[in-house]
Amino acid sequence: MTSPATPTGSPADPATIRAAQAALKAKGQYNVAETGEIDAAFLNALIIYQAQNGLPQGGLNEATLKNLGVVQ
Repeated sequence: MTSPATPTGSPADPATIRAAQAALKAKGQYNVAETGEIDAAFLNALIIYQAQNGLPQGGLNEATLKNLGVVQ
């Protein structure tokens, strides 16, 4: 069994996307499988979370990753 990859902080990195999905799920914003892919369900949850938290909208960005605790 392999361990999950460590998020690099790059918005295109599957491990970073998966970590953001997990963080959104923990906050009750995302309720589907953590795939590590940017799909419609993830984008919808992301946009709602960003709007509710006054974050820049339009995709996975550094401010959102920091707010979710994915990167420091």
